[in-house]
Amino acid sequence: PPTGPPPPGRRAAAARPRAPASRDARPPAASRPAEPLRIARLAAGGRPDWDALPAAEIVREGLSTRTAFRAAAAPDALHLRWDVRGDASPWKNGARDWHLLFKGGDCVDFQLSPTGSRDGADGDFRLLVAPFQGGGAAVLMRPRLTGAPETARFSYNSPVQTVVFDSVTKLGLAPEVEVGDDSFRVTLAVPWALLGMEAPAPGTTLRGDVGVILSDAAGTVNAARVYRSNRHTNLVNDQPGEAVLQPAGWSEVVFE
Repeated sequence: PPTGPPPPGRRAAAARPRAPASRDARPPAASRPAEPLRIARLAAGGRPDWDALPAAEIVREGLSTRTAFRAAAAPDALHLRWDVRGDASPWKNGARDWHLLFKGGDCVDFQLSPTGSRDGADGDFRLLVAPFQGGGAAVLMRPRLTGAPETARFSYNSPVQTVVFDSVTKLGLAPEVEVGDDSFRVTLAVPWALLGMEAPAPGTTLRGDVGVILSDAAGTVNAARVYRSNRHTNLVNDQPGEAVLQPAGWSEVVFE
């Protein structure tokens, strides 16, 4: 991995450049299919009984880090929890710009298509949670969003390509974080309205993925990207290639 954070992104011009395909953005046909990610149902205003929920494991051969992910959906909010163990430098992120948290080190990541598209659709999003400036930050990244204000648009750049997102916003949410010697736990409740969608009806099947980004030992840059479904996530040296969503590599997400 690089020895420092990449050059900061810059605001995109009004005309959107066409980005060449990333080496890591090819359709992941060779990925082994993942079982559907199951999200439990909660009553309005309810709190999840996390210990009672089944965990989806996020692992990669050759890495000691293991992540257990649990989620529950209430009519008012989506509840998410990541338990990460075996991390020698837990919960460290050196990004100075919240647009670039996925490049600065430790992050947790939840991705979803509200339409269930596998080709990329308006409203698809990536929700990142990471340490930032002494606290925790939640950032919502949406490649395509009809009606997004120009001020929310952001471009990710490298010598190879530029990728433009219609909307990248920092949410006013404070995650709950617990950090151990070689572990961290992140819990977040996100109102559906902030995600630009209504709570899916019980039995709805969409598409999405969940993962964790790990820092180097110093906590200054990302060293690994590990996702439950998408296996084409080895790239850690190209800012726009790491920013893009790859819905073809996602699994089904079942709201029970």
